[in-house]
Amino acid sequence: MLFHWVAAPSAIKAPLGRCAARAGPPFGAGPFQCTDRPTSRRNGVDTETGNVYTFLVVAGAMKTKVKVPAWAVRLRAAREAKEWGRTRLAHEMIAVAEPYTLPGVKSIVGSIRGHETGRHKPSDPYRPLYCQLYGIPDTDLFGGNRPSTEEPSEGTVTEDAKSGDDMERRTAMQILGAFIPSLTVPPLTETIFSEVNRAIGDREEFDLMDWEQVVCDHEIHNIVGAPRTNLGNFIADITEVGRILDRTPPGPSRSAYLRISAQLSMMFAGAVVEEPRLARDAHRAARRAADASGDRDLAVYIRAREAMHSYWQGQPAEIVVQMSDRAIRLADGRPSAGLAYAYQMRAHGLASLAAKRAGDPAEARQALNDLFDLFERLPDQVLREQMTYQGFPESKLRFSEAWVRSLIGDNTASYRAADAAIAAFPSQRVYAIANCRSMQALTLVRDGHITEGLDHALSTAPGLPVTPARRLITGHILDALPAQARKLPAAQELRALTAA
Repeated sequence: MLFHWVAAPSAIKAPLGRCAARAGPPFGAGPFQCTDRPTSRRNGVDTETGNVYTFLVVAGAMKTKVKVPAWAVRLRAAREAKEWGRTRLAHEMIAVAEPYTLPGVKSIVGSIRGHETGRHKPSDPYRPLYCQLYGIPDTDLFGGNRPSTEEPSEGTVTEDAKSGDDMERRTAMQILGAFIPSLTVPPLTETIFSEVNRAIGDREEFDLMDWEQVVCDHEIHNIVGAPRTNLGNFIADITEVGRILDRTPPGPSRSAYLRISAQLSMMFAGAVVEEPRLARDAHRAARRAADASGDRDLAVYIRAREAMHSYWQGQPAEIVVQMSDRAIRLADGRPSAGLAYAYQMRAHGLASLAAKRAGDPAEARQALNDLFDLFERLPDQVLREQMTYQGFPESKLRFSEAWVRSLIGDNTASYRAADAAIAAFPSQRVYAIANCRSMQALTLVRDGHITEGLDHALSTAPGLPVTPARRLITGHILDALPAQARKLPAAQELRALTAA
């Protein structure tokens, strides 16, 4: 289980609330050691400085003071001035935000809570939305950088304790140098530098609960947005978690941060999947961190996600099947989201081999049946989670069915499964929905409906970036065209779109 830790001047750490107050992490972590003494929280204002503080009172322990940043106080005051709850504010943000830039309401509410308590300093897309909705200029709402004369709050790291920061800054800049030549989104550079600076000095008071939320936010951004626009945040957070691990001794807390590191590294690999060397290094780091954490479910999950990245990037299907089989053996039959993805990728790989006439379609059908059988045994929380890869709901099962059946020529069944997946996916899952429609275009082409299939493929996701998955599916569409149809304007447009 995860707890909210508050650092006291004496280095004593006391958890907020009782041990059973929070649900456990998404993977198979054991309980943390903690005291079960009752606690309470009180707010107060320093009459000399005007700073707002939260006081944590633990029975039998000292009183600990944690400063809430002024910008966080202003954020809450602005919301309360409008008489909005956090859920209402989340809906207002969705109404004015650019399409596909925000996760679901529940995740937005969690981010708002973190912003208003000072745990998360808002960045894009939240920061400009606050200014727009509250009608307050950025400098008035968030202020400038922290003044050099400000005293550090208790529980933070002083300048004397930051002797390694210059090295961390150089390391982060070396990582950045590997990306900037290939980036095509100009605003990204500003985000990268601001987020690296934040990593080096602005998050000393983050706790495990905060980092779990960071992981969730990153994953949702990768799923509903363009992952490469989030590289600056990834670099900042991976760098910072590395700093935390450097100073965390063996024990439950270190295992928890290793789980955070593994998940961040895996999502980073997904964001740079078209940069093979960088993706390979990130996958390796994710595997090592997951293994070191002692969490078998997470280790299976990381290996299955690596197989997924390899598959959609167009790696040989034989290699994908081998990677999936390793994850399946490691799971040893224990149902989990990771095992579901491993079965999924095994089915995809075998179907791809069958499509090339290098494998037996019956093996692909059996692998799909194995996935259906596992689906019946998955834990409820895995079935319910719709927005992240920590879940494997029916929408993903139908997605796999549609793809496997399209590859082995079960066109009618594939089209129906894609329809079921589209109906089951949340509307924010625009990339997954677009991929399902591309699968339907493939079945139309294979059934001889060339014009309809090409038009369907071109209309699946207007304005969305072309992902590796969509590029691979489109490649199958183009390969399925008769020779004379490949010169059609629609076919040439589709080829140019995915080659860009």
